[in-house]
Amino acid sequence: MHQIKPNQLLKKLTCLYVEDDENIRESFLLMIKRYFKNVIVATNGEEGLSKYLKNKDGIDMIISDIRMPKLTGIEMAKKI
Repeated sequence: MHQIKPNQLLKKLTCLYVEDDENIRESFLLMIKRYFKNVIVATNGEEGLSKYLKNKDGIDMIISDIRMPKLTGIEMAKKI
């Protein structure tokens, strides 16, 4: 049986990444962009929700900070 490696699976997925801290966002983004087919970036929960609603059929995974301005990661997840 052919086994799919985790990095091969991720290369087929689109990730929504939500992080308000610019330094963390840019550093983590450099790393995860290598693994996902596409990464959509948002800088706060409100923007994350908006980008999710615009792209919901194409987003496979969400990585989010919890404490953010405008809308927390938990509040955003509840609305999604």
